[in-house]
Amino acid sequence: MNRQEAETLLKRTFNIDRFYDKQWETIEKILEGERVLLIEKTGFGKSLCFQFPAILFKGTTVIFSPLIALMRDQVKNLNSLGIAAKCINSEQTLEENSQIISEAKDGKLKILYIAPLVIARTLGGDLK
Repeated sequence: MNRQEAETLLKRTFNIDRFYDKQWETIEKILEGERVLLIEKTGFGKSLCFQFPAILFKGTTVIFSPLIALMRDQVKNLNSLGIAAKCINSEQTLEENSQIISEAKDGKLKILYIAPLVIARTLGGDLK
């Protein structure tokens, strides 16, 4: 996928006209299967660098984030765009988190955010 094709999909899916050059460089590497470590300032648009590839890849993309409020905002925004996303965290019950894991296993989620400290309690070793 070239940048022009990607930006057409970006506009249609996220209602954003274009990538910043560094975002596109990052996304292009991800799409080519390269590992990427991206460290950028707040407001750069780092989330788009994994959300955009996630809509193209098969399966569920899992994002680990310690920021529950940010996860909630991201999930709300993605759902408003028609992208199936949820999060598991310590503010939800074990049953809620387990149900979300089941949805991810069943292929019902495109993006799943997980707070790292809650993973062991919620999953109990059952992320297979």
